[in-house]
Amino acid sequence: MTIDATLTELIYDSSVRAFRHWRTANPTERVFAFALSTLDDAIYVNANVNSEESHRRRLAERNLEPDSAYGRETKWGPWEWENEYTGQVHFAPVDERLKQMYEHCADGEFGRFRTTVFDSMLQALLKLRENSIVTNNGDPTGIVMFATIYDSFDAESLHRKSAELLNAPDIISELISVIGG
Repeated sequence: MTIDATLTELIYDSSVRAFRHWRTANPTERVFAFALSTLDDAIYVNANVNSEESHRRRLAERNLEPDSAYGRETKWGPWEWENEYTGQVHFAPVDERLKQMYEHCADGEFGRFRTTVFDSMLQALLKLRENSIVTNNGDPTGIVMFATIYDSFDAESLHRKSAELLNAPDIISELISVIGG
């Protein structure tokens, strides 16, 4: 893994603040998924939260059956979540750091930059999991965590890698079938 410790800490700290901000606004909702997302160019990172309640609202709003293909995508695809880009304001230090890293990226080093961002996202998610930050009333059990890249040919690889790294095997089969891998 190509990890930037400073970036990992910024992503972790921003994720903690974003989740706590979301939890304060939604104290009774039952979280079942938390994802970090970026774009193919890796110039930002953000948190996304899906809860049982927000998922039901989204299904009702779109008149979807939960077991339909689109219903499953609404469940597991952060791009469909009501709480996509949760606490975006908390990620300003991450965005600034990524901008600096990108601007200092020498010719031919963009791939390494992207890998560093993706790996730092994974490390931040691991730390969130280890410290039981994303919870339901202090209980992190059953919350699926993963990373995603919007609009990228590398998305499936990161989905699988993050899902397998962060979750028990019995939890990830539906997630992987929907988000790729």
